Amino acid sequence: MKRKITLLALVLVVVVLSTSVLFACNKETNDGKYYLYEDGVKDENSWIEIKGNKWIDDAGDGGTFEEKGGSLEFYDENGEWICSGKVSNGVLVIESLLGSSEYRKDGVTGSSDDKSQQGNTDHNIVGGICENCGVTAYTREGSYIYFGIYPQSKVTDSALKSTLTGSAGALPTSSNSGSWTSYGYYIDGSVSNFMWYIDKEYDGEKYRGVYFTSYRPCFMPSSSSFNSGQDDNGYSTGNVYWFKYEPIKWRMLSENDGKALMLAELILDSQEFYPSSSSHTENGKTIYANNWEYSTIRKWLNETFYNVAFNDLQKALIVGTELDNKTTAHNGSSNSYATCQNNTTDKVFLLSYKDMLNPSYGFSSSSGNYDTAMLKKTSDYAQVQGAYTSTDSSFLGNGWWWLRSPNSYDSDYAFCVHFDGGVVNGYVSDPTRNGVVPALTIILS
Repeated sequence: MKRKITLLALVLVVVVLSTSVLFACNKETNDGKYYLYEDGVKDENSWIEIKGNKWIDDAGDGGTFEEKGGSLEFYDENGEWICSGKVSNGVLVIESLLGSSEYRKDGVTGSSDDKSQQGNTDHNIVGGICENCGVTAYTREGSYIYFGIYPQSKVTDSALKSTLTGSAGALPTSSNSGSWTSYGYYIDGSVSNFMWYIDKEYDGEKYRGVYFTSYRPCFMPSSSSFNSGQDDNGYSTGNVYWFKYEPIKWRMLSENDGKALMLAELILDSQEFYPSSSSHTENGKTIYANNWEYSTIRKWLNETFYNVAFNDLQKALIVGTELDNKTTAHNGSSNSYATCQNNTTDKVFLLSYKDMLNPSYGFSSSSGNYDTAMLKKTSDYAQVQGAYTSTDSSFLGNGWWWLRSPNSYDSDYAFCVHFDGGVVNGYVSDPTRNGVVPALTIILS
């Protein structure tokens, strides 16, 4: 009880004080439910809910709080003072005699150091520009939106490549990454330092350098010598490759009430759904490898991709989307690997099997069809990551891409879209075969 109240204090302070840091025109409600996270894992049974200036926790205890001198003071239901709190970037960090704890508002997946989860907004967006900030959030061309940036096209100019490589300093090694950052990818069943990246700006443009000393395996667990999509795509070890950050093109799937649900036009990257095919147990519950909520690809989308692709204004325009991860979102009513899942609220996500059968999104309503609307090309950057890229003349440049829906027959398979436009199964721990096509919802005005 005492520990939960202390945690609450810190959670609330974090959220309330951080909203004034990010953008002057940010406005965010603190109302909502905050869940305890331990070692990055959400505890559904430990939570604190805030409404107005009141709080209540999962044990039924509650009280009020008020702001004084830059901190929040918390009181029980009898008006007795309990504790004060401090804040850090919109996520609850709790320090007490029992140690450090963290609560996160439902839908927030970043850590306490992650500013990306701060606030939805009350920006005044007109034509993609915030009239309060004067910053361009997006540009629109018919049913397409350009929003955020990501490394996409390979740099081919020799002089530019030489300049960028020279600015990157010494090449990294397994024991010393230097100024480079290791991707921390899996090889031979464990995380290793064999592939790195570095971001550089030159002449007003931003570029990402990629260097690797071993091939990223296509299948997991396996060594890179077993199979790799990187060499198939024309990328080899020991070379530095550069990719230009370019605006991300999104197709609007729907537009309602000043918000747009959007799907990226390209396969932007390549990541495994989950690094193991085995299930595990958390809080007495069996978590299967194809569970979206606990997947590493969900974490990657809402942390790594989210922070790389979007600036502060754009992050503020991304709203949490409530996702149906249960049976009705998948291919039938008997999918036990779906019924055991929880619904989630995510900033960035993958489409579901059901989404791919939604004609209002521009897809065919028949699961037996090979739908041209599902076809996606792989970006150059996705190819250096090892994403499968078809050489078939009828589907040249197309790739596979993940959906979030679990297969109904095997716990280590999730659905994905084939390069020919059909929905098939993908092995969750394959690191590179399936690409990533993010989806999200943004505020247009």
